[in-house]
Amino acid sequence: TIGIEKKQKRTMKEYRNRIAQIYKWWELHYEEYYENGTRPLSKKEKDDEEKFHHNNTRDIIYSGLNVRMVKAFLSSKKKKRIEADGTVTLTSFSTIKKYNEAIKWGSRQAEQDLPPGYHTEMSAFLQSYKEEVRQAQREDCPVSSKKEPEPAQKKCHTDQEVPVASSIPPSSWEIPDIRTETREAIDNFKYNVGEAILKVVDIKLASGKEVNISVLRNFLNEMERDIIQELELIAMVNNDDVTTNLEAPVPEPTVTVLDAGPGQFTYQGKTRCVPESFQFPPKVNRLNGWRRWLQGAIHVDGTKKWRIKPYRDFRGRTDLHSDKLRNVLKNDWKPIFTIMTEAPGLEIPTELKDIDEAFVLSSFEIATEYLKSCFSYIFKAPEKKINSNTVGTWSHKIRYNQVKKYGTAEDIA
Repeated sequence: TIGIEKKQKRTMKEYRNRIAQIYKWWELHYEEYYENGTRPLSKKEKDDEEKFHHNNTRDIIYSGLNVRMVKAFLSSKKKKRIEADGTVTLTSFSTIKKYNEAIKWGSRQAEQDLPPGYHTEMSAFLQSYKEEVRQAQREDCPVSSKKEPEPAQKKCHTDQEVPVASSIPPSSWEIPDIRTETREAIDNFKYNVGEAILKVVDIKLASGKEVNISVLRNFLNEMERDIIQELELIAMVNNDDVTTNLEAPVPEPTVTVLDAGPGQFTYQGKTRCVPESFQFPPKVNRLNGWRRWLQGAIHVDGTKKWRIKPYRDFRGRTDLHSDKLRNVLKNDWKPIFTIMTEAPGLEIPTELKDIDEAFVLSSFEIATEYLKSCFSYIFKAPEKKINSNTVGTWSHKIRYNQVKKYGTAEDIA
């Protein structure tokens, strides 16, 4: 009995760790959902040893859980490891499944029912991945397992000893934007696939290696997996209902997103374009900050969702209701994003409707290259650390005293 009890406690601790992995991933990649789809733990909850929160500081709001957000996280976990030669090791099905088990356990602990449709959609996702793992095993591709030692890294099965698809340089093909259902998008997709295959053939022939049907089959299989993951992420990003209320069981926000006009909200004796509950998101990274700087953001206030104008259009005392907010805008947001908007060749459309996700990402790359030319010392750090730096950290690192202290002669010039 003691042994069973220890095992149960170990399982519960593992569930909490998996839940923490999920919401921390949201914090890094979809910070708006992180803010609204999770909640801080109370002191009482943290102190309750039976809840096994340990060092966790937040929990998921299970009653309003967006299944697409969960599937996006699981999609990111599919590839356990990618070797130097491009060989991909898939995460075991049992490992992926345990994240779902953790969510179901967490909802029971929180006494919150998961939304209608969650179980059906998640079951379909898991069944699809189970078949993906089986297919990989049939093709002798590595799949991680806790029960057995990791196999010697072998390439996916081919008729002859040639590199598999995943060893093809990523720059040799691109997943096209197929979010629209127009004939033009479909035609472009077909063209890009054809171009990608031709590039693969050229690369192999140029290197003196043979091209056979197995090479192309493996390439297309790998491409299919990446497209499926990309579509899942796109579906999640385009989903309007990505936020839930911070506190259960208050009513869900209305589906309609309302536009916040210049004098939409009245409080403290003044009219403003943001509600009194508005705050700048904490710990937002540069990409998510850039997205808000260009497009604005959805803010949940009570039971309503408001579309707030781009942060670049905020005007100090006119729009923001406290010195704290004005200082955050002035010291954390403006310095880094003002520099980024000065990147040569970058023109920001005057119409908000023209600033779509594709523009956000392409302009971010242009602006990042400009930052590299001006502040090269920042980019000497590991890429993971660079990508996780908050906007406030970036604004600090580009200050003149930091450039003078750490910058190269070209940076200082």
